[in-house]
Amino acid sequence: MRETLIEHGVDSERIHLELFYGFDTPPATRPSYAGATVTFTLSGQRAIFDLVPGDSILEGALGLRSDAPYACMGGACGTCRAKLIEGNVEMDHNFALRKAELDAGYILTCQSHPTTPFVAVDYDA
Repeated sequence: MRETLIEHGVDSERIHLELFYGFDTPPATRPSYAGATVTFTLSGQRAIFDLVPGDSILEGALGLRSDAPYACMGGACGTCRAKLIEGNVEMDHNFALRKAELDAGYILTCQSHPTTPFVAVDYDA
């Protein structure tokens, strides 16, 4: 469908998708991520925590701030988007962010796992 719309001159930035995703990868075959120290800014307030190995940044943030933004927890809605300020992460899935957003440093915190010992993200950016 997307290709047909593009062939007919629709700007790709105007094409929106609704995706449904089921977790079919057995836990034993999923990558194991090390823990990290994470700093995040939300509504002008800064918080820091030690992320449990394997948890996403959002899971850790929700442990401190129940108002951390999220909706689908599957990488499809973009509600948990934040700007990566420091460090590196690996995302399990990304169905919400466009290339320009990724190039600008945005991540989906529900899908992001630190690959460096320290990570900082800004939900307000």
